[in-house]
Amino acid sequence: LSAMFTHGQRVGFDPPDALHDTAAQALSTTDALVSVYPDDTEVLGLRAVMRLGLARRPGRVDARGVALPSAEVDRRRWDRALLAQGLEDAAAAAPGAGRFSLEAVIAGLHSAPPTFADTDWARVTELYGALEAIWPSPAVTVARLVAASYAGRPADEVARALERIVDAGPSFAARDAAFALADLEWRIGHVESATRRYRDLAELDLPEPVLRFCRGRS
Repeated sequence: LSAMFTHGQRVGFDPPDALHDTAAQALSTTDALVSVYPDDTEVLGLRAVMRLGLARRPGRVDARGVALPSAEVDRRRWDRALLAQGLEDAAAAAPGAGRFSLEAVIAGLHSAPPTFADTDWARVTELYGALEAIWPSPAVTVARLVAASYAGRPADEVARALERIVDAGPSFAARDAAFALADLEWRIGHVESATRRYRDLAELDLPEPVLRFCRGRS
């Protein structure tokens, strides 16, 4: 279910109908799972991640259909009812120590603040480290490094770590790391280097909103 949801979120920025909305389908199945295991923190954590992800989906693109970086998302467009439900699930899952319990708390920390700047990046970085310890995925490492860059870790250290994943990581993590590195360079003013990275990313098979974003930056 987690893989189904992640795939749906990556490719389905604006699904044309319910039949093509695999992320929403994954949530529906997880709702049924919660009815069977209502006190399981991992099941509740999984549903929290899905609810919060879908609640934030309306703000992922601008009026022209171009993907937005997280810092530029209009949070007023989020689904407030679904957001509240997701935060409730995240609170219920928080006592757990498994993968989805941790992911739920992280998702809650991304979702609850009124602005991107209000995110507790130090806490998010810490939680990604805990998640990495029990589920050592390169994708989690990328997420931890991104959070650390916002928490104040020197940009050159983060960039070197991301470069290693770009060069030697599995394809999905290498792509995520390339995006993170391009964004980091853009933020710290290394625009020429970032532009080259976005130009290279625009050559990949990406969802149309993401392609438009990369072309715009490049």
